[in-house]
Amino acid sequence: MTEQPLPLPAEHRPHGVREWRSADAREWLAAAPGRWARPQWAALALIATYAWAFVDSPGPVCTDSAPCQFDWWPVVFFGFAVLQLYWLVRQPVVALWVVPPTAAANLLHGDALGTASDVSRLAVTAAAGFAVVGLLYRLELARRQRHLAMRAAGDARYTLPPRLVPFTRGRISLVFGVGCLALAAFGLWRGSAVVAEDESRAAAATRVEAEVLGYRENGLAVTLLPEGRRHHVDAFGDHRKGDRVTVLIDGDWSRLAAEPPDAGAWEALVLVGGLPGLAFVVNALVGRRRAARLRSLPVPALRVLIKEKDDDPRVWVYAHDDRHGTTPVLTFHSLPTDEDEDEEDEEEEDADERERALDGEGAESVVESVLGAMRDQTPPVLREAVLYGPPSVGAEVAFTAVGGRDLDEIVTECSATPVRAVERRERRGRSRSLARLALDLEPTAAPRVWSAGGWTRLVGLALGAFQAAGIWALLSDGFSWQWFLLLGLPALIGTTATALNWRIVADRTGLWTTGGWRIHHVPWERISSIHLNGSTLEITQPGDEDDAALEPVGWPALERRLGGGESDTERLLAELRAMYHDPSLRPADESTPAQRGTPLGPLFTLLLLVWAVTVLVLP
Repeated sequence: MTEQPLPLPAEHRPHGVREWRSADAREWLAAAPGRWARPQWAALALIATYAWAFVDSPGPVCTDSAPCQFDWWPVVFFGFAVLQLYWLVRQPVVALWVVPPTAAANLLHGDALGTASDVSRLAVTAAAGFAVVGLLYRLELARRQRHLAMRAAGDARYTLPPRLVPFTRGRISLVFGVGCLALAAFGLWRGSAVVAEDESRAAAATRVEAEVLGYRENGLAVTLLPEGRRHHVDAFGDHRKGDRVTVLIDGDWSRLAAEPPDAGAWEALVLVGGLPGLAFVVNALVGRRRAARLRSLPVPALRVLIKEKDDDPRVWVYAHDDRHGTTPVLTFHSLPTDEDEDEEDEEEEDADERERALDGEGAESVVESVLGAMRDQTPPVLREAVLYGPPSVGAEVAFTAVGGRDLDEIVTECSATPVRAVERRERRGRSRSLARLALDLEPTAAPRVWSAGGWTRLVGLALGAFQAAGIWALLSDGFSWQWFLLLGLPALIGTTATALNWRIVADRTGLWTTGGWRIHHVPWERISSIHLNGSTLEITQPGDEDDAALEPVGWPALERRLGGGESDTERLLAELRAMYHDPSLRPADESTPAQRGTPLGPLFTLLLLVWAVTVLVLP
């Protein structure tokens, strides 16, 4: 393994492109928004004030003399109130156009916040003002970051590589969003038709006075006066026994005269389709606009270093002189551009050859080669890249770098999510590279042992309590066909036992992993990779050997947030990789059975069986 970043061939670097130095990157990071301007604070303020206004808003009083009317405006206001929270975080420019009108409507329109008091309405408006100030601050800092990036890039401007030009953003989001909006339009059409039909029948209905008997399963039970016949009607408000109400009756149709038509299902459909539909369509249009602006004119470019991580699909960007990748500057998700037609033709020919091989005697060898390629995953390494477009928080960028599974080809990718500056806590949590950690590790004779921590054991206890409660719920009422749900317990038992007592031991011979059911030994010479897949630690071997996997061993993202940037799980992974790549760091002695621990799966199964029998025999 080498800490030297993989260089980008000179023919793929535009002439005269400058390096993004650490001093410029630090200045760029200093222009990132402060903590007070995080959109989450504004969103929380809006949620809190909306909740206050809702609690402070008594329900409407519907009477026969002043009946409640159906209106679509509350649905519209609620929808935009939710969307502005989403756009605050994802699309600050869009949020700046939405938050002020929504705040004005909440303050002035009677249907926006129901019958909330003026104080709660002003609180919502103040929260919206705080959000607007934060948005303006974030946009101004993004402008400053663009200026700093352009200053670091110099006066030279470059056209994008040919592969980046035809790349289009937002196609899938646009199609999905339009489909959701069509669903919302259908709900609006049908809901309006239901309301119109209801109002038409109400105009021709007979008004009958009735006395409330109480609520039943199928609605409000009333006695029609004066004949005393019982009737059931749908009711939204609270009615007490003995209240006098007016019922509209037209054949088999009826409802209370004071209450509006029931179009709740169609209102829900409008929200279910309209909220994601607008969000996806706006995201698609904004993304396409940013991508078009990036491709319309020559743009500044910077030489940087990039890296992907095993447990994180994002691209992390470093300054060009940060040769060990200690301080990430910005991050984003990316998508590869479309390949050239010639390469697509070659891929189709290769696919045809593989298909013909599968039909013949070479099927076994082809399948084995495919499985071998899947196992032979090159761990992420630091690579040189050319970053196109001035980076700033929320911007669109593209890059060219060495990539592919074997790191032997040139890849061109575009950002699929807006650029985000890496916070100081995240940088501190990722500041120790594998090489530096290897230098800090000292060779020892005694085996190294890692075991379950407090978080995973807490999860294991919660899972155990959940299984015990599930057994009680399923068995306490005697035989039931729902007992088949108990078939899912074995998988949960293994996860629970692993969370409570997983253990990894490194000794002279290799790695010993103790999970829920077995102890797995992987010799050092048989290890092909060690990586995290979510909360699962996987130690892979070539060929037909079984891989060793422990799940769960931890949650790096949660640990970084709660531990001030440090993740015990990532440290474990780094130490294992250091010993794997540097034999001098491996322990000199062999481990004992006591050090390797004991799987808790069989014992936990026995405890659950005893609990199940206890539940069955209890009176």
